[in-house]
Amino acid sequence: MNSRSLAVCAVVPAVAAGLLAVSAPVAAASDTVTRTVSFEHKCRVDGATDWDSSFSDNLEVTAPTSVRPGEQFTVKLHPGTMRSSDSDTGRIKYDIALPQGATLVSYSLVGDSSSNLTGETAVLLRVGADGNANPAGEYLRITGTGNKTVNDGPSASDNKPKEGLQVKANTDFRLPAVELKLEARSDEGNATTHLRAGATSPSIKIKDTSMSFGESRWVNAAGYCVASGEGRSALSTTEVFATNQTETTVAVALEALTGEDVKIAASIDPNPGEGTVEFFDGDTKIGSATVDSNGHAELVWPFRDQGEHRITAKFLGTKKFSSSESADKTVTVTVPGVIVVEPVDPTEPETPGGTGSLGDIFSKLPTGSLGG
Repeated sequence: MNSRSLAVCAVVPAVAAGLLAVSAPVAAASDTVTRTVSFEHKCRVDGATDWDSSFSDNLEVTAPTSVRPGEQFTVKLHPGTMRSSDSDTGRIKYDIALPQGATLVSYSLVGDSSSNLTGETAVLLRVGADGNANPAGEYLRITGTGNKTVNDGPSASDNKPKEGLQVKANTDFRLPAVELKLEARSDEGNATTHLRAGATSPSIKIKDTSMSFGESRWVNAAGYCVASGEGRSALSTTEVFATNQTETTVAVALEALTGEDVKIAASIDPNPGEGTVEFFDGDTKIGSATVDSNGHAELVWPFRDQGEHRITAKFLGTKKFSSSESADKTVTVTVPGVIVVEPVDPTEPETPGGTGSLGDIFSKLPTGSLGG
């Protein structure tokens, strides 16, 4: 990237006219995905004669797959590398629609992300349908500092192509990336980003365009472009949903024999229909199981050691259902065939060693007797 391309991607402070807004803190979102949206800007050019042309655009968009209601997140849109015609091109503008299902918190250009642009420094403006800077406008526009276009702005002209944001003839160029800070809707649904796709088909002098430009020819020309194909659909879709709070319960027989297979069953409410439950004996994990379509998970476990075992189940949670842990259930495990009996006085059953007990009998034998 040459020094000129670095300059035209300058970040400009926010002003009332609608230039870059100040960034806001962004909360953590889910996994971020980058994809390429390939489409054509189909153009109708007004010159000595009228003709059709197009720009191939491989736009890269990076966005989280999901966020919580009211959560802030970032989306980045980067127009792909395009190629100019056999004439110098100027008054370039590229329009992006405001997101749907989310509130625009701030917007900025990403530094050092453009290439081979000349003329005015690239800036990002918020504009209305008429192309004039408007802090409440429906579109974000990549343009030069003067917002000079062929017919969609305050300094529009279809006969002065050597002004505004420019690129030389037969040159591969790339417009700077746009970073959006968004706040998700308060209810569940989708947050999406789009281009200003424009009219269904291009025609001369229309204002509703994805791109427009001027060309320096022996008779100057002006091009009016609309997005086609995937460029008319959502560029990114981020799901907005609330997390369901779950409760996990565990069921198990309270008595068992060593080596005996015992079923331990966990239930999750509300039913997530997916996910994993881990089962614990005290602090030791003894196994895990997948949650079935009914919200249940089961583990068969042979207790090896006699004594008391504190059993719990932990649901690990999913994207839409929170994790939770059950209260413990105590299982008493004994050895098969072993019966533990303590001596009991039939007249004082609660007092070991009382009257009638073995110890009492020995104490009453005469000196020199078996118990003496």
